[in-house]
Amino acid sequence: TEIYTLSLHDALPICGQAPQWPDRHGNCGIPGTLQSIFRHGTYMTKRLLNHEAFDVITNDVAYWIGFLFADGSVIRDPRGAPVVQLRLSEVDRGQLEKFRQFLGSTHAIGTSPPGNFGGYRSRASVRFAVNSRRLAARLLELGRYEGPIAAELATSRHFWRGVVDGDGSIFKIGRA
Repeated sequence: TEIYTLSLHDALPICGQAPQWPDRHGNCGIPGTLQSIFRHGTYMTKRLLNHEAFDVITNDVAYWIGFLFADGSVIRDPRGAPVVQLRLSEVDRGQLEKFRQFLGSTHAIGTSPPGNFGGYRSRASVRFAVNSRRLAARLLELGRYEGPIAAELATSRHFWRGVVDGDGSIFKIGRA
């Protein structure tokens, strides 16, 4: 089996427009894992949101993408529209407010009481979610669920700081 990876940036000179990737035979098309995201149209909204927030990787962008890779998710709403969401403990509400500000969003931050969420007992939590085909597709393109993490993120200390702040730790096992 041949493994074929190509970023959207690398595909542009070959296919001439986004979002398309050439397959191993040079035919342009959208990978199956992204087809349903790209196929879905945009929706009108009463709330503000910077849909281009992840287009250019800066230190702040790398941090928030790392945070989302650790604690966020890309899901679908009941209509099938892509949603980028972040759910945290209620004590971390301030972090959600900072993320909302980073996205230039006026979307509400929701709350959930303690209970059974995702198959485990949870404490009270807060959730921030936005419908954005562009943000969702960019997270997937950068390696959120499949394929390698984009090199521009993998080599960024700000990305890894976001991952650790989101849900991780770094430690050394054994001798130096």
